[in-house]
Amino acid sequence: VGQRAINLTLKIFEKAINTILKPSGIEDIQGLYSHEARNYDFKHRLTTAYNDDALRKDIAREVKNILTKGHDTGSIRILDLACGTGLTIETINNLLPKDLAGIELYGLDMTEKMIQAGQKRLGQKTEIKLEKGDATNFIGTKEGVSSGGFRKFNPSSFDCITTAFGIGGIENSVKCFE
Repeated sequence: VGQRAINLTLKIFEKAINTILKPSGIEDIQGLYSHEARNYDFKHRLTTAYNDDALRKDIAREVKNILTKGHDTGSIRILDLACGTGLTIETINNLLPKDLAGIELYGLDMTEKMIQAGQKRLGQKTEIKLEKGDATNFIGTKEGVSSGGFRKFNPSSFDCITTAFGIGGIENSVKCFE
């Protein structure tokens, strides 16, 4: 990669980071990530000096350790909040033992274009469901898609909930953990 390409990428991410650190609302965040969706994975790897893969693998190993120690043979549900293009939930899927039955993997992101980019990249991996939803408001009284088009889940319906990088773009991110 030439220096010119690196400089251009850094300028693009500087603008993105300044927007993320000073969000003025959901529409701004969705607009930013909609614009970045097509090249997000590549740019993210550059800005983390390719350390994002190592963090995702650490998360996946922790999930595997939690779920394989004493978990019954019933279904296992895992949710990744602010999943972007689904790289973290895919990494979790790749590291889980293949003999675990009944695994449901969900990635939730607010930006439709990020979900679409992830679905395109995932292709035939139908065990991973990427859906539109708000990481600060994903619990509902009825599981399914709300009238606003966001996915809702029943309270206490997941064995494990993760989040990696997307949390930085969420205004009042503490609500994700309430």
